Amino acid sequence: MPSQHPLELPEILSDIALYVHKRSLPACARVSKGWYQAFIPQIWMDVHLRTDGPHLEAMPRYGHHVITLDVDLEGHALGSLRCPNLQSLTLTQCPRSTQLVLSHPHITRLSIHDAQLLPELWTTLLQLHSLRDLDLNGVSVLEQETDMFWQLCTRLERLSVYDVFFTSKGHLSFMEFPGLKELHVDLYGIPLPLEFMLRCQNLTAFGLYGGSMGRQELNDLVERIASGTWPNLHSITILPDKVSEDNLVSIMNGMQQITCLRLNCSSAIRTETMDLLRRHFFSLNTLCLDSEKGAVTSPIAQELLSSCPLLERLWLGQIDATVIAEGKPWVCSRLRTLFMDLQFDPSTITDIQPRVFEQISRLCRLEHLKLWDRMANSEGTVARFQTTVDLRLENGLDKLSTLRSLRVIEFRDSIQRLGEKEIEWMLGHWKSLEEIRGKLHEEEPEEAMPSQHPLEIPEVLSHVASYVHERSLPACAQVSKGWYQAFIPHIWKDIKLITQKPGPEAMPRYSHHVKKLYVSVRNLLPDLPQCPNLQSLTLSEYPGSTELVLNHPHMTHLCIYQGQLLPELWTILPQLYSLRELDLQMTVVPEQETDTFWQLCTRLEQLRVFNVSISHQGQLSSMAFPGIKNLAIEFTEDAPTILEFMSRCPNLAVLRWSGRMRRQDSYKLVERIAVKTWPHLHSVSLGRQKIPEEELISIINNLQRMTCLEVACLSVIQPGTMDLLRPHFASLTTLDLDRYARPPSTSPIAQEILSSCPLLERFSFDHIDATVIAEGRPWVCTRLKFLAMQFQFDPLTISDIQPRVFEQIARLYRLGYLKLCSGFIKLPFQTTADLRLENGLDKLSTLRSLRVIIFDNSIQKMGEKEIEWMLEHWKSLEEIQGKLNREEPEIQDALARILQKHGVFVKLSPFQIFGSKMDSTLRSLRAFLFDNSIQKMGEKEIEWMLEHWKSLEVIRRKLHEEEPREAMLSRHPLELPEILSHIASYVHERSRPACARVSKGWYQAFIPHIWKDIYLTTRRPELEAMPRYSHHVKKLYVGVENLIPDLPQCPNLQSLTLSKYPGSTELILNHPHMTSLWLSQGQLLRDLWTILPQLHSLRDLSLTSINISEQETDTFWQLCTRLEQLRVWHVSIPHQGQLSSMAFPNLKKLIVGFTKDVPTILEFMSRCPNLAVLRWTARPYRQDSYDLIERIAARTWPHLHSFSFERQNIPVDDLINVMNSLQRMTRLEAACLSVIPPDTMDLLRPHFASLTNLKLNPYADPSIAQEILSSCPLLESFSFDQVDATAVAEGKPWVCTRLGFLAMHFQFDPLTISEIQPRVFEQIARLYRLGYLWLCRGYDKPPFQTTADLRLENGLDKLSTLRSLRSITFQGSIQKMGEKEIEWMLEHWMSLEKINGKCNAVDPVMQEKLVQLLKEHGVEEGH
Repeated sequence: MPSQHPLELPEILSDIALYVHKRSLPACARVSKGWYQAFIPQIWMDVHLRTDGPHLEAMPRYGHHVITLDVDLEGHALGSLRCPNLQSLTLTQCPRSTQLVLSHPHITRLSIHDAQLLPELWTTLLQLHSLRDLDLNGVSVLEQETDMFWQLCTRLERLSVYDVFFTSKGHLSFMEFPGLKELHVDLYGIPLPLEFMLRCQNLTAFGLYGGSMGRQELNDLVERIASGTWPNLHSITILPDKVSEDNLVSIMNGMQQITCLRLNCSSAIRTETMDLLRRHFFSLNTLCLDSEKGAVTSPIAQELLSSCPLLERLWLGQIDATVIAEGKPWVCSRLRTLFMDLQFDPSTITDIQPRVFEQISRLCRLEHLKLWDRMANSEGTVARFQTTVDLRLENGLDKLSTLRSLRVIEFRDSIQRLGEKEIEWMLGHWKSLEEIRGKLHEEEPEEAMPSQHPLEIPEVLSHVASYVHERSLPACAQVSKGWYQAFIPHIWKDIKLITQKPGPEAMPRYSHHVKKLYVSVRNLLPDLPQCPNLQSLTLSEYPGSTELVLNHPHMTHLCIYQGQLLPELWTILPQLYSLRELDLQMTVVPEQETDTFWQLCTRLEQLRVFNVSISHQGQLSSMAFPGIKNLAIEFTEDAPTILEFMSRCPNLAVLRWSGRMRRQDSYKLVERIAVKTWPHLHSVSLGRQKIPEEELISIINNLQRMTCLEVACLSVIQPGTMDLLRPHFASLTTLDLDRYARPPSTSPIAQEILSSCPLLERFSFDHIDATVIAEGRPWVCTRLKFLAMQFQFDPLTISDIQPRVFEQIARLYRLGYLKLCSGFIKLPFQTTADLRLENGLDKLSTLRSLRVIIFDNSIQKMGEKEIEWMLEHWKSLEEIQGKLNREEPEIQDALARILQKHGVFVKLSPFQIFGSKMDSTLRSLRAFLFDNSIQKMGEKEIEWMLEHWKSLEVIRRKLHEEEPREAMLSRHPLELPEILSHIASYVHERSRPACARVSKGWYQAFIPHIWKDIYLTTRRPELEAMPRYSHHVKKLYVGVENLIPDLPQCPNLQSLTLSKYPGSTELILNHPHMTSLWLSQGQLLRDLWTILPQLHSLRDLSLTSINISEQETDTFWQLCTRLEQLRVWHVSIPHQGQLSSMAFPNLKKLIVGFTKDVPTILEFMSRCPNLAVLRWTARPYRQDSYDLIERIAARTWPHLHSFSFERQNIPVDDLINVMNSLQRMTRLEAACLSVIPPDTMDLLRPHFASLTNLKLNPYADPSIAQEILSSCPLLESFSFDQVDATAVAEGKPWVCTRLGFLAMHFQFDPLTISEIQPRVFEQIARLYRLGYLWLCRGYDKPPFQTTADLRLENGLDKLSTLRSLRSITFQGSIQKMGEKEIEWMLEHWMSLEKINGKCNAVDPVMQEKLVQLLKEHGVEEGH
């Protein structure tokens, strides 16, 4: 073994820091402070801020590292965030983000998702003069904001708008957009896309997705292309509409060069049309013209493949295999994606298929091959199976051995009869294969599994835990230790303390996880521990809680109900300076505490009062409440006081009033809305308060933007009134007009709402004429989660109309609650929906998120097949309300039992009842609550309540003892965007391209990571693709001189490496914001030395094999004054210049390798007072090394904690001086001239608690290794020489469970090895994070019989816990392993990549067999 591990070489460490996967970055950052400084910028380079992501508190410390920021924190204040190097910003559901954007005027890319932009934000966007790329998704642009949007577009180079709705086109006709080159638009939202495109003269690429253009507008677009409106246009994607043959001809005639053409052709392409396409054969790289069967004929397909040398992606339909087999050789050797449905004659397939495979074998770069298209083939199953491709070796599979880059192969819906020999052949020849889509064998399908399931990745598991239902969390936590660590914070995040659970004795152990706490038992309060991360506290039925509230001054939400607050608690509440949300229920605010209450409200953002008495106004008339934005009032008699309070909340945005007000009070409320007392108000819910239609009109007229409207009118809402609602269709999320919008006149209104409100999430309407829905436009409200509508069917046409109605509902794939019948209005049963399969129930198979379905008071005649269908397709179903079969009670009971067996709760009426006794004298009773009790009421009890308790308004708590089934994840974890984004950041770079081709969502998640780190060489990636993806590039390595002039600007570049190129002035000048620069193997030009000091963001500089001339020396020193990290490797600095008059206070890490100018480096180091990490890889003169040690002993660098002195042997006295002088040591790597005595190690013991890396080879005393391993809990890398195995076996248990690298040569007594070795392996087995294990030195060969014996009979099975082991080394030892040992390793060490050493040094035949077995499973074997 060499004296220095390759991972300790500075240049290798630097490469690791730049290109390591994000999942491994935190672990790497904990190796040492040097690694921390190298890896922490990568950890924080791309940040996604959300409620369960990185804490906002950490942003000020690491904000300068952030380049890309994704914010998903609805309701949080973001103005304090500062990221000076930010280049890309993504905002998701962040309406209050003006200050955040204003603080980062230099960003070049901005993406806004699912948010309503405030007017001041639009004004701010116009100030972003560096903005070149804008992405809007799920955003509504109001009329007054349209012109600001067009003005912003005048500076853009790329624009992407998806699910964006405009209420007006503004002054578009007066605008021009000369800079816009790339445009992607969905046709649901943007008005007049053609008119907009006409004003983009320099457009080079555009894509139209979703919706429909209309035939006339499509013809106009084609005419513009044909007339040369966009002379630089070379890439076209039009997916919504089918393009006719004439339009295709016009498009090709109007483009000088075509690189990408993706169209849906309405008919087969004629031969004369191909003449036009042939002109572009030498530029085409993407082609898709096939949307219908036969659009591209077999001869045309063959010609394309044999004539387009630059083709990279090609989609084809059904192709006659004989034409391919007999055609000219294919020339598209760059093809990476090929979709084609090969059709064979069963009688000639054995002859034709090998010749077809010979054509495919020419595609040496092919990565994705699809040989069967289920959608294109609509023939019967018998005809299909006999003509599809047969992937058996006897039919020519071996011809495809050249496809070494193949990652995905598809042959869905075809019958294959593959055997072991075919699979072994694929694994042997297709080394890059990652996925097979299709059944491998008709009788015994095989499922390809990844080497590591996504749910085993800790980061992914943590996110999955955040979405699991609380009732399932404890069961998940018992799966394994990893699952326990991921789920236990979520189990304790939201705690309800009642008499049963959880036990108060467990609180001290888990209190740091608690964020929400609910307390309803008095005697628990004195014993509750402090919860340091508590955010929300709820106190029920307890009047005094002073101590508990006082212990949590940082909480942001407080809820108190059913109790009288003590005076001392009123004194404490104003001290909660972080309190932003207050919830009071069934509480009285005494007169003497009224002013305290109002004073407390001045800091609140959200206030909810339920049955709260505030009889005195106090000093309310002299106060203001600018922070209140959300106000909920329920069942209060102090309406005048509340109205006066509301009038002093100028920024009120959300108002919810549940309960009936006096007529004059409701009139005053509507009057204040009419005079725009609250200009930001956008959500109004008046619950049970009935208002005249005139007041409803007044409310709608005076809200600038409406998101929620829940009202009840005294009369039927007229269609004319709904005209006022139309301007708000683009922003509405909740609309409840139930009971008071009646048919027949209002059914078209409901249809219009559902087909025009894209953001709608909740919608309640009463009777709807089903025919209007069936014949109306498609619904666009795909975000709808709650739908309550009673459809009215004509019994004579229900079988025809109902399936079309269900097709509309089937578009609502996020629907969770569906109510199909009104429970309080009795209608003729025969007109309601009929939920049977013969009447279209199967149309609703897309409602995979459906949890509750209600069809009360309707006659259903379901059978077992309908119930089985629901259980199969509605996986999230929890509750059904209504009788399944009203006519046959026996079938009803049987169906209910089937549902209950599968955990679906069947409710036969709105309330199920079993009996009780009540007091009829409580005529004034308004609210009836019976929390934490099980009731068994029946219909007679409910009728009795309604008869005797006339004032009853609310009943709280469940009326039946049965609990619904545990909530299930409605979607697979890999379909959640948040999880997919994290997986993308941890997938290996070789697997990312295949992942990006899975779907559009995966493409968006993976493409930034594919292009994040780029090596530009003669082979990859293609330079032509750089302009399109350059905004993703953050790290760029250039090793080819002639590529430099053609490189585009990379706006988000952070790190640049130039190798073997002396001049790169223009490239560096185009990227002034980069933080890291590496120059190697070249003479820097003088103009480059002039430019380097202008890189004000540069913090990390690496120079390799470079000479610094005398006239450039001072410039180099001046540049170093700003650096935090410097690497010099084979760098000559013969002149000191003005070094003696300079200081370098920012430099914290210095790596020096193989330099002859040691005096200059030492002088430079003496002027770095804050140096913390020093790594010297060289052999300086003895005097120089003495000077270095002397300066360390004199504490020239008081912050130094990491010291590496490699390739230079130092005396023991020098080592003692180093250990004596470092106050805290994290890393020590040194080689001594003599054996280190045991008493010297006494100096090392004070650092045991902080040591992470230790290497003292080759002269350390063997007796101290056991003590180090049993005393250093943070140790991550440990190298030692010969160690007595008996001392390890009999020693204390090792505590260094973080150890990732272990290199030790164990010495065993041959007579006791069978007893001692298993005990040694038990010690090693504690290191469950171990990735690299060296058990023998390569440079010193001890007697073979004393080394470790890796056989199962000698304890190898003890190492089954090393699941992270990637490499094991036992060179220089004689092993006698067999197949059972290798199979055991492959089974238990799932991450194993390499074995260094002969597995069987005695039997060459067995050795060769074992090597072959390892290769088959992707494990490298080296001697």
